[in-house]
Amino acid sequence: TYDVLRLVSDAVRYFNKDILRNAVTRAFKTPKSGKVEGASLQAVPRESVYVQAVPRESVYNAELYRIFIRWLVDSYDMEVTGQWHVVTESDPTDVTSKLGHEYFDIVISTNREIQSMIILELVASGVKTELEKHFEKALIYGSRFDNVEIWVIHFTCLDDAIAKPIWQSNEELRKGLNVAHFWHDLSFKQMTICARWLEEGR
Repeated sequence: TYDVLRLVSDAVRYFNKDILRNAVTRAFKTPKSGKVEGASLQAVPRESVYVQAVPRESVYNAELYRIFIRWLVDSYDMEVTGQWHVVTESDPTDVTSKLGHEYFDIVISTNREIQSMIILELVASGVKTELEKHFEKALIYGSRFDNVEIWVIHFTCLDDAIAKPIWQSNEELRKGLNVAHFWHDLSFKQMTICARWLEEGR
């Protein structure tokens, strides 16, 4: 079976650095709080811009998806799906009940029974409340399938992301939620990774 953390870590090494560097002016978001490379996230008067922007989730998603397609589909005949769309019913017995729509960021699947389906829920420079929502959402997504491995992958430029990482609860961990934080600087020259996961039920 695949070591998901190693798979993602290896893929990140092949991210296009220019795309990541340019994202802070072309495809960016502004974190809700914290500091980036020592700079506070405060608005610049009269300009309606921020001191520091970071790459948005779609940038990481596109790079990860691009690399997985090359590695896993072309070489190992696996399936990689971006934005896997699942439609749910709040009450299947009620024809008037509203439909729910869920979109899984990246799903890796194969016909090999030994390999679990892998669901990756991505987050970009999220704060505590955002990460907790993604933890909850990822577990809901995982409940839609049998034999699934669930990971929240948090790419971040926030200074405290590694020193004070936000982790899943013990209960969420027992339910199979794995979490990895990938911190990098804005020039994408330095990266630090930390993760918390269950391995063979431990």
